[in-house]
Amino acid sequence: MQLLRYTKMTCEPMPKERSGKQADSPGGEVHTDWWGLSPVKSLGGKLYYISFTDDKTHYMWVYLLAHKSDTLKAYLCSRCHDSFPC
Repeated sequence: MQLLRYTKMTCEPMPKERSGKQADSPGGEVHTDWWGLSPVKSLGGKLYYISFTDDKTHYMWVYLLAHKSDTLKAYLCSRCHDSFPC
């Protein structure tokens, strides 16, 4: 619990408004969120997820991952817009 309190104290809140300019073209800037290790496996046995959101179009790709090591492959699939595993 001590570590959790320390971590929360050092995190700064996310700004409510964007401070920079939006990407000019699709794929120009992509935001990512990675989460895991889930305490419960999905029906397909996945324990992690990663999402990629295009800044221009707001299109989002979400991949369920069985292993943390699948992260790079999911990223490469998102860049060519293929389903995982590609």
